[in-house]
Amino acid sequence: MLLLAGLAAGAALAEGIARLLPAGRNYGQLASRRDFLALTRADPQYGIVFIPHADGVWDFTGLERVPVRVGFRTVPVPGLPRVGMRDDPPDPAARTIIALGDSFTFGAAVERPEIWVDRIEARHPGLNLVNVAQAGGLAKLAMIYEAVAPAVPHHAVIYEMWLGNEFWDNWMAWRIREGLIPGLPDTDNNLHDLNRSERIALHSKLYFLLTELGARARGLFRRESADPRESLFYEAERLGFQDPRYGNFTLFPRNKLGLAYCLAGDEPGVRVGMEETRRALAKIKGLAGGRAGGRLLVILFPFKEQVYFDLIRDRLPPQVEIARPDRIVMGYCRELDINCVDLLPALRARRERPLYWDYDPHFRPWGQEAAADEIEKILSVLGWLEFGKASPPTGGRGQ
Repeated sequence: MLLLAGLAAGAALAEGIARLLPAGRNYGQLASRRDFLALTRADPQYGIVFIPHADGVWDFTGLERVPVRVGFRTVPVPGLPRVGMRDDPPDPAARTIIALGDSFTFGAAVERPEIWVDRIEARHPGLNLVNVAQAGGLAKLAMIYEAVAPAVPHHAVIYEMWLGNEFWDNWMAWRIREGLIPGLPDTDNNLHDLNRSERIALHSKLYFLLTELGARARGLFRRESADPRESLFYEAERLGFQDPRYGNFTLFPRNKLGLAYCLAGDEPGVRVGMEETRRALAKIKGLAGGRAGGRLLVILFPFKEQVYFDLIRDRLPPQVEIARPDRIVMGYCRELDINCVDLLPALRARRERPLYWDYDPHFRPWGQEAAADEIEKILSVLGWLEFGKASPPTGGRGQ
């Protein structure tokens, strides 16, 4: 009995010491994954979406050098009562623009007032940018807009496209639509995705540290691949560059995000994703034509490696064309006569302060502010900031 009590006391002491240790990147990723799963649900039609009436905290601290914990509250999306949006209900008296987009627009890793949508709203009383952004690409957001448009009278539509995962996300949506992979079940939240080991680790940091040590020990004795190319890919996939000011850069081009689209020899999923992006652009143009007088604006958000390419150029294969995804999407917009603006040149000019977090790929508050300033200028030129004076679409010339 005394032995058991001693073991219990020792375990409690070890747990207390473990909790005092820095979180570490892996533990931070696990905590952030738990927060995301608690705020989201699976929908058979729309994939992973935010739950309505969510009220929680999303912790990114383990990934960064400074604490990054953001409050996250949602209300139901008009026309989609089981989908949540990080915004207030639309104001019927306001001049309204529907803002579609991905995690950069719903505001991962920043508080809500720091999001570009809310910053522009705060500068223009009476203007309502209805933020219905969800994680994913345009193929998914076109379906979201199809449901939202009849429920929210609006005079214009903006789609923010982050070029770091647009094609990849659209390929995944295509696979589900074509029946190549099963669709998602209908859930209330996604916490069921945590396995037993992850659940225990989130309650016991000591258990997490022990499992990490075990995994590293097994790695020391793991036999190397017989195929040297496979081994090289395994190692190269993990290559990165640490800049003391701007944080981590992912370098290997085949990481399926960002740089994956900057080589001419795309893997099949990327090629299908490109085709799906064009298809979704055509669909959303048609929808906006019927609901918003054809006033559609596509804004391209660059990924970190594009903005700071000069810091990593010498570490990448010479055939990497860093602006290739921008060129592809701008070409689609010209073909479809859609007004499209690429923020890459403007953000390169404003990079004196770090725009992105060290490890998390999203904007810091300064990055959101820079995007808001540039988008506000574009909306002013188009006349969309003045009620009843919105200009007709100017075509897909690109700016």
